[in-house]
Amino acid sequence: MRHATYEMYSDDIRDTMLRANREAKRRGHTLIGTHHVLIGMWLEPTGLAGMVLRRCVSEPGHAIRQIRRLSPPRRWRWLRGKLTMSDGLQRVVDLAVEYAQDQNHASVGTGGVLLAMLQHDSATRDLLGQVVYEIDALQATLTRHLREMMVEAPGEPVLLDAPGLGDKEGTL
Repeated sequence: MRHATYEMYSDDIRDTMLRANREAKRRGHTLIGTHHVLIGMWLEPTGLAGMVLRRCVSEPGHAIRQIRRLSPPRRWRWLRGKLTMSDGLQRVVDLAVEYAQDQNHASVGTGGVLLAMLQHDSATRDLLGQVVYEIDALQATLTRHLREMMVEAPGEPVLLDAPGLGDKEGTL
């Protein structure tokens, strides 16, 4: 298993993980899971994963509510600081690092983490299956963008409607 230094993570995935940490604490969960990261991805404004997810559903707010409904809050408790990632999420992040290094990407971003979640986490596929109807199309779109763009520029918006990235109508 390969480990990345903190500098290898894009600003987008760092922001997503902070949002996931807040989401988990707000719901009284003691670990950050892939469902928390999915919500963080939807809310993160510049990452590839969020942009692809927001384009695959007509109402992102509804999707977030569905994911929250499937992961009920626990009894309230005071949680401080950074929570630990669940074993499943840690495995997914490690696989995303491996993928980025294999593809010679300069950073690990939200797109790579979502791709690893789709490929290796059945809970993610189940959750997204309830809000995104074409999971395989989502995965193919994400893979294509990662290959064509090679890297998420940390902190810069991803332009999905660039020539050759969308279909005839300029959408995913």
